[in-house]
Amino acid sequence: MFLYVLVLTYALNEDTPYSEWEESIIWLPSYQACADAMDVMYDVVYAHYPNSIGRCIETDVPRERVIRPKTRPNNL
Repeated sequence: MFLYVLVLTYALNEDTPYSEWEESIIWLPSYQACADAMDVMYDVVYAHYPNSIGRCIETDVPRERVIRPKTRPNNL
């Protein structure tokens, strides 16, 4: 299982070329959480920026990454 990012891409005005659109990302634990967040957030973004795109993208970051400290040497 991997983390997802909600990517909201939008133009500040109608004449902005796509290469200059703004982009915001939010990390989420699952596709369902991403889709739920997009349902709420995209409507708000679209109301202010009609030239906008919202999408959920799966990453290669493990959902439950366990970080363990290195073993302490015996001589300490």
